[in-house]
Amino acid sequence: MSKNAVVFQIKYSAKNPPRYLKGDDLAAYIQERKFFDWTADYNYFEYTLNDKKVVKNKDFEHYASREGNLGMFNADKVYTKEELDEIREQLKNTDSHIWHGFISFNEENNGKFQTQEQAMHFLKQHFNDFIDRTHLDKNNIILMASLHQDTENRHIHFSFFEKEPTHVDKNGKVGFSMKGNFNQNVIDNWLVSANMAVENNDDFYNARNAVIEKLREMKATVGKEFTDQEMQLKLLALARKFPKEGRLSYWSENMAELRPEIDKLANFILCSQPEVKQLHQGFLRKLEGRRQRVDSIIQDNVGPKNHEIKANNYIDKLSNDYKARVGNLVIALAKEMRRQYKPAYYTESSKQKKYAARAIRRHAAKVFNNFTGKLINTLGQVQKGMEAEFTDSVKDIETMMLHDEMLQGAQL
Repeated sequence: MSKNAVVFQIKYSAKNPPRYLKGDDLAAYIQERKFFDWTADYNYFEYTLNDKKVVKNKDFEHYASREGNLGMFNADKVYTKEELDEIREQLKNTDSHIWHGFISFNEENNGKFQTQEQAMHFLKQHFNDFIDRTHLDKNNIILMASLHQDTENRHIHFSFFEKEPTHVDKNGKVGFSMKGNFNQNVIDNWLVSANMAVENNDDFYNARNAVIEKLREMKATVGKEFTDQEMQLKLLALARKFPKEGRLSYWSENMAELRPEIDKLANFILCSQPEVKQLHQGFLRKLEGRRQRVDSIIQDNVGPKNHEIKANNYIDKLSNDYKARVGNLVIALAKEMRRQYKPAYYTESSKQKKYAARAIRRHAAKVFNNFTGKLINTLGQVQKGMEAEFTDSVKDIETMMLHDEMLQGAQL
């Protein structure tokens, strides 16, 4: 038996049997389709998880609702009798493939699947994700499932079919999907995600969060005890290249050209700060542990000996998530550094320049008016004193006017 937390098996029954089937094989295929479209008069459904029990059932609905099971539901609700009657009519007339299988959980995780609500929550989080990975549309799927509690391993039996024909063939004809099997890579990737979600992986996320928290603490020290001058210069250099418009986040389109520089600076920070480096190395060890676990899950799911194990993207997703979280904090550090230490290249916005220039002009006018008043009031005073005051005032006005011209020139 598999050591995985989650075991998954899926097959399909087409409306019309393959042409190569003959005799008993053909009869068995037709009978299986009738079992899953709920039209069988009588059928045996072999339940082989423990290789011990054979249960006699009329059809899938009867099997899913027998004693020891918890009725039928999908990812969002428990079906009423009226809804099941409607599904029966749809199944009887559909030309869609009917996919069917089971999701089994090991004994260690049985306690997580005791109720319909727990099973429905799993389907909502993970089965919809599986459909999204395939060529099917989850919004065009009718899913029937039941949780079985009559064995050592809790398991969900399921079947589903397409509601409407939406696929266009090479001749432009609209119909149901003709593709029944799913790519093994799709199954491998989904199994990895489902297993990792069901297993207890708090240590991994704790290691990731410890790095992020330490970087947040570093951001809070900018302008205080943050004294690494080399890092300050690198952060200020990055801030200078930020786009003037759009969101400043790692995955924003307008930040695409800066991502390599952000990654390089992130690596510098992660490796140059002793406390951060220790936490970062701890995260990398957890990530490597997950990589090995992923390989184990896929190996354990290998069926035929000639099945080629496909590369999966689970570890890539974890790595990219970590890279983005760290990258966003690097961006935040650069923004805070720019705010705290406005470097020589920092320029104010056009509105700020406009307000500053207006204030200087008003102040210059005030000085000039004061000077004019003083000039009138001192007519009769010693000429030398008048000239000295006049010279000082003119210099004051000229300085302010020069400042005004510089501000206006910066706007060009």
